[in-house]
Amino acid sequence: MEGPSELYDGGATDSNKEAHMEEFEFYLKNERCDGQQQRIEINELDLLETAPSRLLVNVHWQRNALRQYDTSMLNNLPQIHKHELIPKGTEDSVALHGCLEAFLKEEPLGPEDMWYCPCCKKHQQAMKKLDLWRLPEVLVIHLKRFSYTQFTRNKLETFVDFPISDLDLSSYIADKSEQPNSHYCLYAISNHYENMGGGHYTASIFHEEGKGWYKFDDDCITPISEDSIKTPAA
Repeated sequence: MEGPSELYDGGATDSNKEAHMEEFEFYLKNERCDGQQQRIEINELDLLETAPSRLLVNVHWQRNALRQYDTSMLNNLPQIHKHELIPKGTEDSVALHGCLEAFLKEEPLGPEDMWYCPCCKKHQQAMKKLDLWRLPEVLVIHLKRFSYTQFTRNKLETFVDFPISDLDLSSYIADKSEQPNSHYCLYAISNHYENMGGGHYTASIFHEEGKGWYKFDDDCITPISEDSIKTPAA
């Protein structure tokens, strides 16, 4: 910034400029954005000397200050964020098909993942899209239940509902010409209990000869009902 004269009408007095400046407040935030952090004063550049490489800044302004600026360009800004498969604290359950759709959804890359365009020789925002080209004979689906940030480590306890006898993935395949089969029957589940600091693994496995499900817990193997194999630990 050149100074207040570049932001406001040239005829404004010093007192008016001070009033205008009070309409804007800047705050440094942490990654979780949980509460108001340190306020940044105008020209207080020494505040940035000990700040991390990535900053989150909140700008607070009054409604009457917004009318002084042309904000039409804000309507065309790209949406830059990371999609989360399971929003924290907003859902008690989610279907496995919903997880697959979110995993394969087109999403914009964030500012730290800008793509270098060989034509214009500049870094540009790009879109990322994953597709399933063909399916394997044995399919393993890994649910991401561990969440890491700079400040926290959490385990996601959301219940994921999944089919047992017929998982149909035909609608997710990009190459449909040489796909012999896109239907799966569930035969095993790995379960994790407790939290990030420590936990215990078990397995639920379908035994074809026994025609039933069994729970494997260390050296203990017990028969279980099909109704009990779906849990938030899967």
